[in-house]
Amino acid sequence: MEASQSNEDRYDTTTVQEQRNQHIGQYRPISILTSISSLCEGGYKGLITLLEQINRFYNYQYGFRQKRSTITAVTEFVSDTLQAFNEKIQCFRFIKDI
Repeated sequence: MEASQSNEDRYDTTTVQEQRNQHIGQYRPISILTSISSLCEGGYKGLITLLEQINRFYNYQYGFRQKRSTITAVTEFVSDTLQAFNEKIQCFRFIKDI
């Protein structure tokens, strides 16, 4: 190296921020999806709680309510069907899943 070269010529003087700005296309955008989904989930849970408090659900609505899982629905279905069979009662079941 020549003695006449200055320090600025020998070293890269760009700041870290300038280097980041030069390569900004390499960075992934910050995702706000988790924040949005958390807000939606909180609103959903609040809505379900409110609708349960004012009795807007059918008593035999299963799947997403507390203490009313799909396992509970199947158990009740089988129990009622077996009871009707044992009592020799005609039984017709219509199941609709949307």
